[in-house]
Amino acid sequence: MLVFTYAMFMVGYPHIAYSYVLFYKDFYSYLRNPESEFTNKARLFVAGILAPVLIICFYAYVGITHNGYLFGYGLSTYLFLIGWHYVKQGYGVLITTSVYKRIFYSNWQKRILYGNAYIVWIYAWVRLNGSTIINNISFYDIPINVPHFPMWCQDFLLAAVCISSLLAIGTIFYVWRVEKKGIAFNGLVGYISACYIWRILICLNPVFTFCILAFHGLQYLPFVYKFKKNELESEKDAPSQNFLKENSAKITLLEIFIFIAPAATQLLFSTLPTYLDKLHGPWSGVSNYFFLIAVSMFINIHHFFIDHAFWRKDNAKIQKFIFNS
Repeated sequence: MLVFTYAMFMVGYPHIAYSYVLFYKDFYSYLRNPESEFTNKARLFVAGILAPVLIICFYAYVGITHNGYLFGYGLSTYLFLIGWHYVKQGYGVLITTSVYKRIFYSNWQKRILYGNAYIVWIYAWVRLNGSTIINNISFYDIPINVPHFPMWCQDFLLAAVCISSLLAIGTIFYVWRVEKKGIAFNGLVGYISACYIWRILICLNPVFTFCILAFHGLQYLPFVYKFKKNELESEKDAPSQNFLKENSAKITLLEIFIFIAPAATQLLFSTLPTYLDKLHGPWSGVSNYFFLIAVSMFINIHHFFIDHAFWRKDNAKIQKFIFNS
């Protein structure tokens, strides 16, 4: 368990830092771009401005009112949204790696794969809330408050998962063997891992979250690398032999950021909030780890919204540096 805890800080948290850099680098130019659709601007505004403000207000309210019960529901919200985040990434990995192999799914085929991922997510969340494990577990010293669903709800969703999974299998097989387009095995592994294996593990025990975060980061980083590599190469106006020299400053900054990200995230996500907790004691009256929990939840939940707004096919930079490169 200790190994995966360190892996989470070395891989899991740095990938969140990278997402902040990618998202906010040209954030205001995206918002001011007259060619951007209103829905895109609205999504960016929610992820970049509204969501972080609301999350900060929530935890400030918890601290001011000493509402530990509400604090527990903040943790439950995290468990709910993390599943949404994982299955979206799993679906994105499958579609993106398929595009690299010139395998294109039709709109109805995408809806089946996308819908299946969401159904598995909702089922896993309902199942987790109905388990005895979640009722006896705390995040540091805060019990996780979860809603409870009747058993028939879980049974209904299990049946839905079986049906949607069969449809997803049939869709992939149809594209592979009937349409003769092929199959992206790496993408399929990513889809199965994010939508099924990671959701099953967290249902068995939420402690597996540390393990899953590490693998989630590993799945994320190759796309960050491809994005930054293609972005840098797109600026290659000079002959190739002069490229490294003329862009040495940018390359150096990129290398520095890559290597200091684990230390920076350790400092911001753990060391600094832990110091504040020791300095102020149980400031909020609800937890001895108030700042540590609040910072961790803020960073993770905000990251979910950032990725939802950034890694989209209607993002011009994603089209240019991920799909068309």
